[in-house]
This record gives sequence, structure tokens and C-alpha cells, in this order.
Amino acid sequence: MCDEIAAGRDQLVALASALIAVDTTAPEVGDPPRDKARLQGYLGERLRAAGAEVEIFEPGAEALQAKALVPPGLDFAGRPQLIARQRGGGGGRPLVLNGHNDVVSIEPRDAWTAR
Repeated sequence: MCDEIAAGRDQLVALASALIAVDTTAPEVGDPPRDKARLQGYLGERLRAAGAEVEIFEPGAEALQAKALVPPGLDFAGRPQLIARQRGGGGGRPLVLNGHNDVVSIEPRDAWTAR
């Protein structure tokens, strides 16, 4: 596995750079959506190119408020969600990978150093 990672180093760095370059900061509920739609579109394109079935959608406010753990006022307008399915052929159980791409701000920038 380490050999495969090393062999794909340049591609991995390029992917990480592309992802990091998109502003998806969301410090507070109700803040503007930033570039989340652009990032979800980019990820969707990459996943489709890899053979996945991709669905990108924005949950409606009424559906969200029916959920017990959703904070009041949470709105997904401009914050599309992405679901990708990569069908297997082996008859095994599904594997679910879950993540999020809304992040906290890097401010204050002067607190960061490079090595």
C-alpha cells in the first residue's frame, strides 16, 4: 500500500491542493455557503469519472426540521450534499464512508507556521 501511495504522490498532492483551495469555511449556522457547491461539483465529477453513481442535492428546510438533532435555523440552501455509490460485484456487505467538507476558519493566519 505504501508503494502505491508513493507512486501516486504527485496526483495526491494535486488533489489535496485542489480541495484545500476551495473555501468551504462555515464558522456559524447561517453564515453564507462559500464555495461548497463548487467543491461538491468537483468531487462529483471526479467520482463519476471513477465509475460512481453520483447524486448532488440540497435538503429542504421542512425535511431538516423534522430531524431531532438538527439545530433550529439550519439551512442547506447553497450547501449541496453529495452521495456517491460505487457498486461492487462480490456480493459482500456495503461499506459506507462519510465525511464533511465544511471546515472552520484558519484564522488567525499568523498562528500557523510552515516547516
